[in-house]
Amino acid sequence: MYIDPAEISVWCGRKGFRRVLLGCLNCPRFPCPAIGEEAQARLRDSLFTMPDPDAPPWAQKKVRMHIFRMNDGSLREAPEEFRPESPDEDMLKDVAEVLCVGKILVKQLRLVPKPAEERALIRAERERLMTIEEAAEEDGLIPTAESAAPARPATKAGGRSGRAGAQKKS
Repeated sequence: MYIDPAEISVWCGRKGFRRVLLGCLNCPRFPCPAIGEEAQARLRDSLFTMPDPDAPPWAQKKVRMHIFRMNDGSLREAPEEFRPESPDEDMLKDVAEVLCVGKILVKQLRLVPKPAEERALIRAERERLMTIEEAAEEDGLIPTAESAAPARPATKAGGRSGRAGAQKKS
């Protein structure tokens, strides 16, 4: 039986029990700390997931930061000690403008599980392919690990190998 990598179960600390990794896509807290990079990669590579067609391609991330536009036109992030309510004149001597950023748009890819009917078709096709491969192995059409092993190199007549067999007889 074909089991997709997205069908493994993981521990959900929020709900307090194990759940199928594919079900995590419907959670409002996804991706959470319980789902590591390896599990997220499994979801991205799974045959049972697809990009959400209704999701916007950009997500807003709220931040508050200041950027200095220098006199030469370059941009530089403001130092941590910069306070817009009481700016330091020495810090701003080469600054033409101070830009305040309130939000940043971050590119996102949101995955959703494929419908159950489509997942059943994928599973049936994978199982059919697996049975075809097993039948081909039994018939000898696909080499197995034992038959694919390289043969032991032939030695010279007399069974000598190594240095003694390589010397000339006088």
